[in-house]
Amino acid sequence: MIDPAPLTPAPPRPGRRLLQPGNIEIVLAAVLALVTIALDGLTGRPWPPLALDLAACTAAALSGRWPRSSAVVLGVLLSTYLVIPPGWATMGEYALLIPILGAGMRGRRLLRLVESVAYWLILVGLMLQNAPSLSGGLLGGLVWAVLIGLQWLIGNVFVTVADAHRQAHRAAIVLQRQQVALELHDTVARSLSTLAMTAERARVRGAASPDDLDLIARTASDSVGQLRQVITLLGSPDAGPPVERNPTGLPDVLASAEAALARHGFTPRVHVSGDPELLGAEAGELLGAASAEALHNIVTHGDPDQACLVSAEITPTGAVLQFANAPRGDAPATHGTSLGLGALRQRIEAAGGRVTAGRADSQWLTRVDLPLPLTTSDGEPVR
Repeated sequence: MIDPAPLTPAPPRPGRRLLQPGNIEIVLAAVLALVTIALDGLTGRPWPPLALDLAACTAAALSGRWPRSSAVVLGVLLSTYLVIPPGWATMGEYALLIPILGAGMRGRRLLRLVESVAYWLILVGLMLQNAPSLSGGLLGGLVWAVLIGLQWLIGNVFVTVADAHRQAHRAAIVLQRQQVALELHDTVARSLSTLAMTAERARVRGAASPDDLDLIARTASDSVGQLRQVITLLGSPDAGPPVERNPTGLPDVLASAEAALARHGFTPRVHVSGDPELLGAEAGELLGAASAEALHNIVTHGDPDQACLVSAEITPTGAVLQFANAPRGDAPATHGTSLGLGALRQRIEAAGGRVTAGRADSQWLTRVDLPLPLTTSDGEPVR
């Protein structure tokens, strides 16, 4: 069954959490504060400039949570540097780069522009006040402009990468939801076909057995729920995280195959060799879906009065499924190339497997080969 309810997104990794806007300001401000304390300890500067520097670092650290208020406080503190003695060289001036960077990472372009212009004008005043010449002061202002420009560049790159990541994540969700909708479509098609055949069988007999009625009621109810899921998935394909999927694996499909075929008058032989635990979740899902489609084709196009064979061979290196049955006289010659089996063929071939279907003498044979274990694009086993 597939639950279309949204999942809770996985929390970001600790390393990535430090780089998030709001946290990066705290980290950078803390580093700047430690450097300032260390330099003051080595140079023996008086405590007033250290207190001013630490206050500037604190305002920069809080700019992620209160960007506007912190920007104003930091601007006032920077203005204070205009009245301190020229010999008190400080590190607090560099704190202004932190909120500019943070504003850019959050996409607050107007705030970043205002901060950059206001802080740069204050810095130019400091340079002109403390530099020995006008050209020296202007050169210092140019250096600060370059530093501020670098913060703009870093912020823009961060926003671009974050947007690209979000777009890629959204595209992956859309693709996954469309794939689930396609799988649900195939399931609904099989259910409605089973419903029609059961009703036709009851019409031919002139009465519906309790088992027929139970199957009709259950299948109709399941189909309604599955159609609602399809509508939910296709109605808002890009909303929310990937849907939760709980597909039926190969062992469950094969365990019910004999009873499912017997309900439609078949006398099948089901043979399974090997350990299903070798499959893993992904391979088990693929083979379970392929088996469900192949069994449905047997019911739809097969002759229930003839022999019917279902076999599965599972080894550490691969799995082989075979479905053999005699087609009815009115069955189309290409029934093995159904839409559902064609879609599954694409999925299985994408996993390195192969699906073949066609006549072998008087039998119709569907064969599925899948190498094990499945691997990711990086060559790692899928479990």
